[in-house]
Amino acid sequence: MENMVPETLHDIIRWSVQSTGDFVIDVDIASTPSEGESVSKRYRLPIGDLRKNLRREHSAVLICQSLDMRSTQEKRAEKRVLFYDKEKLERFWTEKIFCNPWVDAHGNLRFLNGATFPASWIVRIATYLEDS
Repeated sequence: MENMVPETLHDIIRWSVQSTGDFVIDVDIASTPSEGESVSKRYRLPIGDLRKNLRREHSAVLICQSLDMRSTQEKRAEKRVLFYDKEKLERFWTEKIFCNPWVDAHGNLRFLNGATFPASWIVRIATYLEDS
């Protein structure tokens, strides 16, 4: 049962579209550590840029690299994370899909194309802007 509860819980408070052409969205997230007060921060999630950066990576290669026993555990974990990130972002995106997200029952930012971004993933991958 040890390590079953995350050290910090993240909740999406609100979001706002910043650029429809580049698919940039700002997300306000409240982070509550297990011992401490909740802090609200704003993160910028540049979906278009992230997709461009991951475009050169091939899913099949990433899966194989994440399972390669000749690699270190850290390298395998890094490739596994890249694979999951690529899977989240490799969707069909249009302005209508991008501009109509919602927070689902599990607290994830969800889009019409099925892309689902948990708050903890946004905190890890997005750029921190400011306290909100």
